[in-house]
Amino acid sequence: MDLGLDGWSLWKKACASSSATITVSSEYDAETSTSTYKYTTSDSSGNGGLFGCIDVNRGETLTITVNGEEADIISHPLKITNFNDQGQAMGPLEGVVKTDLTEGPTEDETYSLTWTVPCDEAVDKYQYQCENHAHMRGTINVFGGCSSFEVTIMDTFSSILARTGDDIGTI
Repeated sequence: MDLGLDGWSLWKKACASSSATITVSSEYDAETSTSTYKYTTSDSSGNGGLFGCIDVNRGETLTITVNGEEADIISHPLKITNFNDQGQAMGPLEGVVKTDLTEGPTEDETYSLTWTVPCDEAVDKYQYQCENHAHMRGTINVFGGCSSFEVTIMDTFSSILARTGDDIGTI
């Protein structure tokens, strides 16, 4: 299908990659005296968008750098959770490492989240979500399979013949 012929891909923005930045921001509306808070994803190729998706492969390490104005970052901390399209708060996943990126006089509250995506092929998406506001979230799409190989020892006397997938080699 050519880009744009389906009526959807013409305006759909590509997902950010597994090394993404999420900028936390806010807009104040003086007319209604309310603020709107946003997560905007981006990557080095210019992909992403408002509450944009992130594409990652199973077994790959996902790194999300979180930046923005200090007050917005503190008010809207990010976590990685299982997917839920009902806008409900979800508990954070295990294995996500949060790293403060600045300290001392240059502290600006920026941080990164690093997580190795599980090889579970039954799960095709997770989400990033605000710890304080469940409706502030975006999708993490999961693709591919984890590579694995099996080694079988065929001869224990002279050289060892190993089988790795479809390839056979002597070690």
